[in-house]
Amino acid sequence: MTKHYNGQFLGRTREMLKSPAFRGLSLTALRILARLEIEHMDHGGRDNGKLAVTYVDFMEYGVRGRRHIKPAIDELVDAGFIEITRKGRAGNREFRQPSLYRLTYVHTNTAGPTDEWRQRQAAPRHQCAGQHPP
Repeated sequence: MTKHYNGQFLGRTREMLKSPAFRGLSLTALRILARLEIEHMDHGGRDNGKLAVTYVDFMEYGVRGRRHIKPAIDELVDAGFIEITRKGRAGNREFRQPSLYRLTYVHTNTAGPTDEWRQRQAAPRHQCAGQHPP
């Protein structure tokens, strides 16, 4: 029996979902990861490494407050799920640049997944205001 999916999807392996690195992620980090996956799908599954998602995009997706975004992004980098391929900068409209991201568990246009998360034993706990320790 062939399975048919309506719309785009992005797979996460069972191994990744069961990994200590993934299970240790905060809810904010998981939400940011989901928003980056949506951006990847918006690009038709291409341009991994050039995924531009702004703080406003993250907040519109449900991340509460700008102060929670950077720690959650750092958490995802530390856990090996994303790489920042270009650091963004704030400024006036013509000088503003969003950061660009790469999902490490998804292929790019030129290479396969690098899966840095496999090398991590567990994601370090990043405390944000309003989060409770496990």
